[in-house]
Amino acid sequence: MGALMKPEDGLLMRLGKEAATHALSLYHLCLDERVPTSARAAGVAALAYLAMPADLVPDVLPLVGLTDDAGVLGAAVINLASNLSERHRRLARRTLKSLLG
Repeated sequence: MGALMKPEDGLLMRLGKEAATHALSLYHLCLDERVPTSARAAGVAALAYLAMPADLVPDVLPLVGLTDDAGVLGAAVINLASNLSERHRRLARRTLKSLLG
């Protein structure tokens, strides 16, 4: 199996963990009452889009199905960067670690 597909440390696993960490950072931002309501609302909207089974590009399409989700997640992280703290990122990494075991 090539380096791309190695389950434990391949490129796809690293990309998946990175995306999950960004999504969890947004989640922790949304829970933080110190963050402005408008930023929290934008985070909720992005997370809701990720969770919706029906979206712009159906997720079941190979290779392209998750591109819109990645775009929404990336745009949210970039636009909310000034509100995302190291604490949110640290909590996200801790949450991901506990979810993956």
